[in-house]
Amino acid sequence: MNSDSVKKLLPALAKAIADMPNPQKNKKNEHFKNRYADLGEVLDCVAGPLEANGLLLTQVLEGVDLFTIVWHAESGEFLRSRMTLRPEKDTPQGFASAMTYARRYAIKALFCMADDDDDGNGASRPKTTTAPAQQAKPAPKAEAVQPFEFAEEAVQAIERCSTSEQLRIVGNRIASSGNITGTDADIVRSAYKTRMQDIKEAK
Repeated sequence: MNSDSVKKLLPALAKAIADMPNPQKNKKNEHFKNRYADLGEVLDCVAGPLEANGLLLTQVLEGVDLFTIVWHAESGEFLRSRMTLRPEKDTPQGFASAMTYARRYAIKALFCMADDDDDGNGASRPKTTTAPAQQAKPAPKAEAVQPFEFAEEAVQAIERCSTSEQLRIVGNRIASSGNITGTDADIVRSAYKTRMQDIKEAK
């Protein structure tokens, strides 16, 4: 959902995204034994470029729906996305965990971000230096039978797809994985639907 006009917002957003580095994987998930970029790292990556281009990011919780909104401060134009939270545990801690997780992925999806390995270079490398090469590579056929282990890997693969055929191959990999459940599965499904719609609208 967006405001009636986004003529001033979109050019500013394009410039901001071009200046955003990909977040580094600065945290370790002890349960899954993988690394990921936490919410603070993601926010640090977007804060400077947004401010420099007159943009503002807000996230508002209404019931179980998280609304992520990027505003053009001068004109009041905005783009908004919605994600429904489905905590695995019906406790305050479970809900807080689901909200943090959703906030992180909503921001990354809105600004087309993917985690970089924490090798000392990721934070300083703009996404624009790698995105064209990623989009130009066809999805290997072998990926159709290789399942994902982690939701982070699945979402990043979805975001790299530039055609519906590539996206379906990734979808088959996700469907064959038994490790992505609960809130993780909801986020992956939302990312898949959003990417498929973006590809269709780009044709």
